[in-house]
Amino acid sequence: LYVRPRREHDTILVSGMNRKVKKILNEMKIPKDIRASYPIVVADGEIVWIPGYSVSDKYSGTQNTDKSNEVKIFFLKGY
Repeated sequence: LYVRPRREHDTILVSGMNRKVKKILNEMKIPKDIRASYPIVVADGEIVWIPGYSVSDKYSGTQNTDKSNEVKIFFLKGY
């Protein structure tokens, strides 16, 4: 599990659909100058979570899940 910035052609599986991360960040009204460095949580080369948006269907828990993880991301002002 690691955090990286957005890359060209990134997608995330949400509600059964592959969505472009670029479009999601635009819909979230993330300022254009921040989008390139917005944190994306990745595991095994796949996007797990876009903070402030959603967890990938592939990694979201269900009622039958007996394990869970917590990830917190803090944005530093002026960074």
